[in-house]
Amino acid sequence: MDKYENMSDIETFEAIKKEPKSSHTYTVDECYKAASDFLLMGESHGKNPEDFDQVELERGIKVEMEHVLNANTSEELKKYIAAKIAMDHLSEVPDYYSKLNLEQFEKDHGSKSGEVETTLLEKPKD
Repeated sequence: MDKYENMSDIETFEAIKKEPKSSHTYTVDECYKAASDFLLMGESHGKNPEDFDQVELERGIKVEMEHVLNANTSEELKKYIAAKIAMDHLSEVPDYYSKLNLEQFEKDHGSKSGEVETTLLEKPKD
């Protein structure tokens, strides 16, 4: 039985952060399960991009692209994942990205994340 099975995403994340670092290498199946759980769950579960303020969502995608810029996957999937992260934040705090200083963020993290085209928010096709 998975020791995180009955925990929420946040509880699981916090528990994993407290664990000592290990040399455990995750299998492809473990990675796919974690990714699919992330994409199917979260605060924005059941919501669509249209359910959010579009300016906030575009700001969010620009910010969250930092998490996927170096991923070895399609640009379409990167945008979808960044949008999912942004929608999760916006589900909790509707003006989350207005509260961030985007100019300071780009100064600290580089402007590359802010150069991403954010019009593609549809779920990637298999």
